Amino acid sequence: MGESTRALEASQKLFEYGVYASAIRPPTVPAHTARIRTTVTAAHTEDDIAQALGIFSRLRREGYL
Repeated sequence: MGESTRALEASQKLFEYGVYASAIRPPTVPAHTARIRTTVTAAHTEDDIAQALGIFSRLRREGYL
């Protein structure tokens, strides 16, 4: 994502669509390398993952990712 503000905005948008993906920002990562962290567990179904990927794709098209 690069900048912290961009990662925070993307994280918030994902949350609004039902995907919890946290923004990882400095000092956890170096400056200008903020990112989104996701975690997939055995409790997630294939449908859950497909839905999340669809939301990521949508936000990518809308310029959030």
